[in-house]
Amino acid sequence: MYMANIKVALIPNDFSMDLAAVCQLCEAEHVRYVELAFMWGKSILDLSDGERARVHELLDQHGLEVAAIQTQIMKTMAPNSVLRKGESRSMARDHAYNVAQIDKAIELAADFNTPYIVTYSYFRWGARVTEQNWQQIFADYASFLPKLQVAGKAVVVECEPDTYVGTVPEYLKLLQHFEAPEIRANLDLANLIGAQKWFPETDFKQLFPYVGYFHVKDRRKKRVLGATGAVFGEGFVPWREVLPWFAAADFDGYLSVEPHVHGGNRFEQGRQCVRNLQKLLGELNIEFE
Repeated sequence: MYMANIKVALIPNDFSMDLAAVCQLCEAEHVRYVELAFMWGKSILDLSDGERARVHELLDQHGLEVAAIQTQIMKTMAPNSVLRKGESRSMARDHAYNVAQIDKAIELAADFNTPYIVTYSYFRWGARVTEQNWQQIFADYASFLPKLQVAGKAVVVECEPDTYVGTVPEYLKLLQHFEAPEIRANLDLANLIGAQKWFPETDFKQLFPYVGYFHVKDRRKKRVLGATGAVFGEGFVPWREVLPWFAAADFDGYLSVEPHVHGGNRFEQGRQCVRNLQKLLGELNIEFE
């Protein structure tokens, strides 16, 4: 039996915009943690005081804790992208507005008593990938670091194929630049496989010291080129191989279920993702809560 301190969470908006229904699902499926991103069609950054109070009410009612908040910080166009749109207050297109939201994110992380804020890196769209832009990414994260240290919070950076951090070498470029516990990795293995096609044990050994969080989903091949979302355990992402590596190394963090399934039955497909993850962890003798 692996004794890693693994906690299963889920992302409510990936199941349904009905937060109350998802909280009921958590209670029914013995899930104790949620990652808050979008509720009632709004980013967590945009909730009113009354809506935030309602989130707290539902969490308390169902005995849930918050694993992380997700605010799309750093998931934006590079400052020199032709697709940028300054002073638009668009998280995706207004770099200055996007990075300024770290203060609100830290406030929300404190309000919901969570250690983690999920962040990203610049889109590759509309500008060449340059060392200049890498230096700007470093500068942005450097501006976050003292604020995170004072607040006792950390960002967990998600990898995506269309962003600057999509592969293990790109992860290491960012994380080793800082070597700070306040800047860690949110390892979305499906996204990583999409960017670099594999995740060998050599990559695990390099990345493990920096991983504090996972987004858990699966992918299946389409009949034509490409891949699409799949119920967890029914795709090609090598979770059965990778999770024991982390458990054997005493991973201490969250597996946050992000089904990325679609259609009218996504709620029940999401429930199946939770059950399949719990079943797999049991088969692998990995303890979790």
